[in-house]
Amino acid sequence: MSLARRLAVVLVALLLTTTLVTANVVAAAHLTVLDPEFVTTSMEEEGGYAFVETAIEDAAVSAAPAGATGPVNTSELLADAVSEEYVAAQTNANVDRAYAYLHGDSETLNLSVATGPIRENLSAGVERELRNASLADLLRQSDADLDGPVNASTLARLTANESSYEATKAEFRETVRERVLDEAVDRGFERASNDELLGLVIEDYDPRDYTEAEKERMVAEREPEIRVALREYIEHERGDEIDDAVEDQIDIVRQQGTTDPATAETELEAATASVQNTVVHGLTTNESYQSFQSNLSEDRAELATVAAAEADARLAAEMPDRVDLTENATGADQQGFEQARTGAQWLDRLAFVLPVVALALVGLLYAIRRSVAAVASDTGFSLLAAGVPTVVAVELARSRLQSMAAEVPAEQRQAMDVLVGIAGRVIGTVGDVAIALSIAGVVLVAGSLAVRYGAVDALRAKLGDENQDRGML
Repeated sequence: MSLARRLAVVLVALLLTTTLVTANVVAAAHLTVLDPEFVTTSMEEEGGYAFVETAIEDAAVSAAPAGATGPVNTSELLADAVSEEYVAAQTNANVDRAYAYLHGDSETLNLSVATGPIRENLSAGVERELRNASLADLLRQSDADLDGPVNASTLARLTANESSYEATKAEFRETVRERVLDEAVDRGFERASNDELLGLVIEDYDPRDYTEAEKERMVAEREPEIRVALREYIEHERGDEIDDAVEDQIDIVRQQGTTDPATAETELEAATASVQNTVVHGLTTNESYQSFQSNLSEDRAELATVAAAEADARLAAEMPDRVDLTENATGADQQGFEQARTGAQWLDRLAFVLPVVALALVGLLYAIRRSVAAVASDTGFSLLAAGVPTVVAVELARSRLQSMAAEVPAEQRQAMDVLVGIAGRVIGTVGDVAIALSIAGVVLVAGSLAVRYGAVDALRAKLGDENQDRGML
């Protein structure tokens, strides 16, 4: 064979090797990074969804509306609302849309996350937790203050148990009675004469024994004692009148402490008014504890529902139904998307072009060599030259990946483990394709050597002799 033909064979073989190396990369890319199913499967098996779930939870906690959940543990609710199934569904949908864009099936890149499932789960969790929260916490969540005689301490005691309920009511009634008596004593002290006041504390008092100045001085000096005696006198002589005054005062408290829910401007105010009316009614009447608890449970459930609806409205206002992940993309980002799309589509074209080029180069070798065995040998060596170095490079890359993973700080370990796992799968696929090329190269080289050194002819002859022997028998 002439020198020119030898140089032509070398040149074509080099081109074939380069083509096979490129084909190895393209084939591995289509089996891995250009295949959406590979990406989603790798994410699931490498724990990528759990990593994304944690990231979304952290972002949702920081973005949650302030005060939207009141006494509720937002972090725990978000852990339930942002499930791995939700993350997987959103990730898979975005991967499919991204690859539709990269492969030219879609003209626009649509990367977005539907937040509806998070908000629905979070709102349901808020309502569930609000129903189990204490009434005081529920009122605080509603930004509601009870007017009149009911404060947080009174509310807690009324709702604690039956004995506490009865004791709180008795204490309230006694407080009203003490106030009525104090007012009656004040009026009596102001209206009574000095003689009447001194007669309450001096036995066998005779007004003729003292001058008016002495009487004034004695009343001033003995005022506390006189007030005690006056209180006892009023309670003894005017007990029925005091009892009626106490009932009148309690009626006033009840009227001032209750509000018609129909006059409320919002559902939350109406629900709060119902709770307040029930509490004030229980405090100021002879209502039984069982009836009080039954009415309060109904009002509380309604308040929890309304408060949850308010929280859901705030969540809806601050958490849109869908978040566009590319909304803030810059011009440089858009250019990067276009470049990635161009590269993916070129790889799609190369998947069809490279096999044709490889076959054409093999045909060109045959045109130069005019020998099937020689072409097989040249092709085999090209396959080995493309496959063996790639296999070695893959093993080196595996080792480098492991060392990189070991050097990563602990706080970044989870993300690195996911990336290393996926990268390892890609590298492994490159290695598998290279091994297949190498095996094919070994088969072709071995076959060509067998033909060159007569092994095939010897095998044919042996088989022919065996057939003749069988014929003679």
